[in-house]
Amino acid sequence: MTRWIKSMAVALGAKRKPADVGPTDLYNPWWDTLKKGYGTLMYKGKWNLFDQIVFTGNLLGTDRSTLKFYKHEIFRRDFMFQKRREI
Repeated sequence: MTRWIKSMAVALGAKRKPADVGPTDLYNPWWDTLKKGYGTLMYKGKWNLFDQIVFTGNLLGTDRSTLKFYKHEIFRRDFMFQKRREI
């Protein structure tokens, strides 16, 4: 288990799946993002997640008459990546 997953799961008790989250439990929507190979910071050839938002289950659900979590995504565009120069 990587360090950030351990700290989110053990220290904060954040849940991985919305179905497991109660109204006062913490939910981390980024959990599976890193597992799928996506991240916001590459270090030594491996993706990491630099920023994460963790919130309570009160923000989950389909009732759009109040503030609810809709989705998360990483803004990725080609111009944001450095390319190595061959010497």
